[in-house]
Amino acid sequence: MEPKAKFIISLDRAYEYPVRLIGGKSRNASICKREGFLVPDGFCISTDSYRAFVKENKLSANINFEVMRKPYEEMRWEEIWDVALRIRSSFIKARMPDFLERKILKALSKWPEGTLLAIRSSSPDEDSKDYSFAGVHESFINVSGETEVLEKIKLVWASLWSDRSLLYKKEKSLDSIKSLMAVLVQKMETKDVSGLAFSADPSDKDKNYIIIEAIRGSLDLLVDNVKSPERFKINKKTGEVHSSKLLADDKLLDAESIQMLRTRVLEIENLFGEPVDIEWTGLKEDFTVLQVRPITIFKNDSNMERKWYLTLTPKGKKLINLAEKVENVLIPELMKTCEKYAELLPEALDKETFLAGLKDRGDSYERWTKIYLDEFIPFAQGIRNFGTFYNDLLKPQNAYQFVELLKTEGHIARRRNTEMSILAENLNQYPEFKRELRILIKQNIRGGELLKALTERKQAKGPESEFLLRFFEFLNKEMDFTYENVSLNLAPEVSLHVILALSTNHEESSIKDDLNEGYQKEYLETADKFRKKDEAVQWLRVGRVSWRLRDDDNILMGRLENQLLLFMREGAKILAIGGQIKELPELMDLSDWRKIYQGLTSSTLIKVELVPVLKGSTLTNPSDGKPRQLVGQPSSPGLITGKARVILSLEDFKSIDNGEILVFDAVQPQMTFIIPLAGAIVERRGGMLVHSSIIAREMNIPAVNGVSKATELIHTGDIVTVNGDLGIVVIGRPEFDIELNKSAGGSEIGIQNL
Repeated sequence: MEPKAKFIISLDRAYEYPVRLIGGKSRNASICKREGFLVPDGFCISTDSYRAFVKENKLSANINFEVMRKPYEEMRWEEIWDVALRIRSSFIKARMPDFLERKILKALSKWPEGTLLAIRSSSPDEDSKDYSFAGVHESFINVSGETEVLEKIKLVWASLWSDRSLLYKKEKSLDSIKSLMAVLVQKMETKDVSGLAFSADPSDKDKNYIIIEAIRGSLDLLVDNVKSPERFKINKKTGEVHSSKLLADDKLLDAESIQMLRTRVLEIENLFGEPVDIEWTGLKEDFTVLQVRPITIFKNDSNMERKWYLTLTPKGKKLINLAEKVENVLIPELMKTCEKYAELLPEALDKETFLAGLKDRGDSYERWTKIYLDEFIPFAQGIRNFGTFYNDLLKPQNAYQFVELLKTEGHIARRRNTEMSILAENLNQYPEFKRELRILIKQNIRGGELLKALTERKQAKGPESEFLLRFFEFLNKEMDFTYENVSLNLAPEVSLHVILALSTNHEESSIKDDLNEGYQKEYLETADKFRKKDEAVQWLRVGRVSWRLRDDDNILMGRLENQLLLFMREGAKILAIGGQIKELPELMDLSDWRKIYQGLTSSTLIKVELVPVLKGSTLTNPSDGKPRQLVGQPSSPGLITGKARVILSLEDFKSIDNGEILVFDAVQPQMTFIIPLAGAIVERRGGMLVHSSIIAREMNIPAVNGVSKATELIHTGDIVTVNGDLGIVVIGRPEFDIELNKSAGGSEIGIQNL
């Protein structure tokens, strides 16, 4: 490290140094301390320290590889989550340089052993006039002990690459590679009353009012939404309280305290020359400044996409409560709704009952769509929180080892695929009937015509009737959903193709039923050692519920959509007969249910949206020339070479051969019944939490996702090598070996020419 490097800086003198070295949070706190405000004692670990840590552990190559796997504009939030998880894992496994550890421990020695500390992020880009990363980077409170402090410092550094931070950098076009992080270490200060103060009203950008919020106890209870605050809106000039929200049984701020806070807020605003957001604790002479940052909303910093994204990361008690609600209330209710709707066929109903059924299904679809967006999608963070807890605790070499503890038998898709495997095995007992089925499908007998033929064979009570009885039960129970506007329970040819393909060279299901007991035992024993067993058990439960929901919610929503679609089709037929619809669409938009209902209850001419019909892929020659290496996200481990099959529409399902590499634009849960045929999966959409990742890991199939233009660059018939450990796909016969070089700082890519 260069001679002029500065690693540890006292908070008393931090204001003398450039913000690039100490970060915005440290500088603002130091300025307040210089001007006589009470500020908790502390020191800053500079960005030079961050550089030294990264250099010592050779983390730059890993960071660069991760953040440059794919252009930001092509990445979904699930992919950003994964990038952040892998980088975080490399940070927590990395070693603190000896010289730096000595300096940090020397700075800590000013406080008695057992002193509770706050370890706060202080990025140079954070809390500046142009950018506010409030809540984006990590900070930790009530930290005690040298080992714990050193671990939390690494986690603060890692949060420079958190999913929230990466998204904000993407939004602001900041350079992730050049980003740095300082850390502010302070003694914990918690008075009887704590709160937030804004020297301007951020809700309506009104600079004439001050907003003060207060709670009893530690400020984190307010920041984490555990406690509701008293709230006051105060005229900046006159001190008049414009509005207030008081707590019924615990009034915290009297008139004198309110005016004292107003005075301090104005003093701090004048000090920084702009509207500020202040975290504070203590009243009157105990008033203590914890943090100060500019209110960047006045810089037109609002962004609806970022606000939506941040709602996807609930933490702590909120996630635990959501797990209880999802598992014991929402999913059972949704399942009962789907079962109830499946009992009625629209064709057999009188008009009044039919109309009531259509409206009920339409209203229910809209209600559950909102629940899906507001509660099911954010609950995917349960997997992430468990993974973060697991990795922080065990520091495993594989950042995705925790997934082994999540696999359960509860997945609807897993149960469905297991049943298909059993049907395939049973079908082999009837070779003559199996040949007849192949002929029927080859002759393009499908839909109602095929159902009729199969029903007649079942009623004939031949030896194959046992298979057909189970197959019809499978259609009604497991295939009651829609894909591409096709009700798959009414399209038996799709399921039969998969079952026939599975029956060729049939093997027992590749799904492993055992959880990895070794990993679970190590996890719980380690947690017990650090007195975190109750927390470990709780997060494992949240993770498993979230993992199971990640697929189940979409399949259940698909069933709900299918039942609505059946009623919409019947309603559209009635309208077409009456001349109220001029053109009956082949595919229907579910949002048009209200139009159909309106037409059935009036004489209005109805125009429903025409949804374009997707065409299947076509067989192409393997790619010419040198093989192309495509980089994506490591989705499910394993290495395999095979023939590619591009899946663009439902028609492509009927062409899949057992063991092919299936290439998708995006895998929907309604599609995963074809995955038992896959030798591996490649997908354009990325992330550990997308449905192909979950089903691939459940079935131990190699998978790579997040591959840009996957269905354009890979053609049906291409020879493809899929490396699910590294997230690399090679088109054509590979001319090089791909190796994974392990290091203390993480994984690095090595390529050797053959």
